[in-house]
Amino acid sequence: MKPYRNAALLATAKGQPCMLQIPGVCNGDESTVVACHSNMSLHGKGVGLRSHDWAIAYGCANCHYEIDHGHKMSRAEREDAWFRGNARTLAYLFDEGILR
Repeated sequence: MKPYRNAALLATAKGQPCMLQIPGVCNGDESTVVACHSNMSLHGKGVGLRSHDWAIAYGCANCHYEIDHGHKMSRAEREDAWFRGNARTLAYLFDEGILR
């Protein structure tokens, strides 16, 4: 399956609140928020491949680092945090009319 790419969707993260909101990690700095891709193969992640662009959660630099490289949480905890952030991000995208 060809990876889904959408630069306009990724750009919607700029200046938005962090939706990952990892306790003890999140600094709430909206100037660092980006679209954090899933690290799970079920979303298209593979060796040398980023997940599909629809598999995102808005995250500040601190939360993004923890999801991708951190050691404060187990893999299961990082995945759970990403799924919760993804749900918040999708709700925001629909509430704001960015997605229909």
